[in-house]
Amino acid sequence: MFISNMNTKSLFLLLCLLLGSMTVVVAQGNGNGNGNGNGNGNGNGNGNNKITICHIPPGNPANAHEITVAQPATRAHMAHGDVMGECPDNIGTDTNVDIYREYYYSLVAEGDNGILLPTGQLIEEQSNQKVIICHVAGDTNDPANYETLTLDMNGLSGHFTANASPQEGHQYDTFGPCPDDIEGYVNTDGQVDYISTILAPTYTLIGLNQQVMQNNPQGVCVDWLLFHTNRTGDWEIFRTGQPDFNVSLGAGANDVAPSLSPDREWVVFTSDRDGNWEIYVARTDGSYVQRVTNTFASEVDPVWSPNGTEIAFQSNVNGAYDLYILDLGTGQIHQITNSEGFNSNPAWSPDASRIAFQSDRSGSVQIYEVDLASGQTRQLTDNLNSYTDPQYNPTNMNIIAYRTTTPDGQSTISVMTLDNLARYEIAAPAADIDNLSWSPDGMQLAFQTAGVESDIDIYVRDMNAQQTYLLTDNTVNDYAPTWYCGSNTVAFTSDLTGDANIFAVSASLQQGAIVVEQFGLQVTNDPAADQYPLGTPSEEDATRPDERNLIIN
Repeated sequence: MFISNMNTKSLFLLLCLLLGSMTVVVAQGNGNGNGNGNGNGNGNGNGNNKITICHIPPGNPANAHEITVAQPATRAHMAHGDVMGECPDNIGTDTNVDIYREYYYSLVAEGDNGILLPTGQLIEEQSNQKVIICHVAGDTNDPANYETLTLDMNGLSGHFTANASPQEGHQYDTFGPCPDDIEGYVNTDGQVDYISTILAPTYTLIGLNQQVMQNNPQGVCVDWLLFHTNRTGDWEIFRTGQPDFNVSLGAGANDVAPSLSPDREWVVFTSDRDGNWEIYVARTDGSYVQRVTNTFASEVDPVWSPNGTEIAFQSNVNGAYDLYILDLGTGQIHQITNSEGFNSNPAWSPDASRIAFQSDRSGSVQIYEVDLASGQTRQLTDNLNSYTDPQYNPTNMNIIAYRTTTPDGQSTISVMTLDNLARYEIAAPAADIDNLSWSPDGMQLAFQTAGVESDIDIYVRDMNAQQTYLLTDNTVNDYAPTWYCGSNTVAFTSDLTGDANIFAVSASLQQGAIVVEQFGLQVTNDPAADQYPLGTPSEEDATRPDERNLIIN
């Protein structure tokens, strides 16, 4: 709707009739930082301040709602059409949204004569306030064109409009300094990835116990599991306990594909709560949730690194799905694949130096491995079949297991030694194998099979004895195995009670199959569906993206 010829007063009256009033709210942070984010005009906010904004999902204005975000996030929300302050009543339609945005910008441009920074701070005309930006002059692939500038109001207005959008010819300028080592963002094709990195805002997480992670490379053991449930009417991530409780806190949304931090204090997951699939982190005590990506694209399948400092995920922000790494110390995102095709399902090596993943870049889905230090990628599999779901042995990074599917649809498990790419197939009693799960000591490999009888069962491969044995013995579906850390206890989903619940049994070759209804431990007991538990390994694969479809199995 073109309304730029309307004066501010007329626009205000129209807005009042349609939408009601607008309030801009800035919630002060907790004061535990350096104190530079308090809106005092120095432009050096530390991100502790919180801004209330009206988030308007693209193409879905009826779902506009208020969210409170950290200062670093506001630029991106503003860039895709969100505005600061509370949402007016009945925002409803695209027409009303256009009027609301136009009025909001007129307040800034005509009423205050300044530039509203992404931090929520107003830089007024005639003020002596200074702002740091990263200015890109010319070819974005040339590191020499990146320059950090400190500007006053007059200088800043040449780079940004009143609502902090880049002026024409400055579309790659951003707030904040340029990185010290721009060459570090050059990918294997010689292109600079810094632009795509900074256009997707990120956050620095605090509170991660780095000392615990360094002393316990395999993570901290806990006596609880995470699991998916629809107890709330949507798919949430809960934690087992007395009682079970909600960790992901995404009312009205689907929260899937969780991965635990090594200290078990955090979980990262995918959610569609803001209109598209994005990455969130939450405290596992249910006290805090924070969004860590924000684009128009889909960011999915996050996996926490074994050293606790990074999160790998996949995104189609540049068109095709590629893999990215979020550095939790700096908040920066690095792209680690850049090829045609669908690159997905990242899996960390135990020392966090390599990532295995699957890609159909060669025409069929194959397993690849990227060395993060050198950026070099190699193909591990042979193009004869389709190969998916790679998982490193948690105690021997020279061994990797993955799922092999033949052209006729039969699936088996393959185990490969990475130094010579020698592999062997694990004999299994059925031709439909899924959801591989290494035991914490790397000596057993649990998985589900279908086709032996009329149900799905859990089997386990004893790597020392080179034997496969049935673990769950009943006539209902048992699926999605995981392990309690530091133990030989397998947790899984079972339909034994007539609905899906989490059960657990001990696993050993000598013991053999367990009659679940007699000897299994029922971990959850709710009429809703409690499914897909997460213990060890720290990533839950059953609800991750299945090729190009985002689903819960």
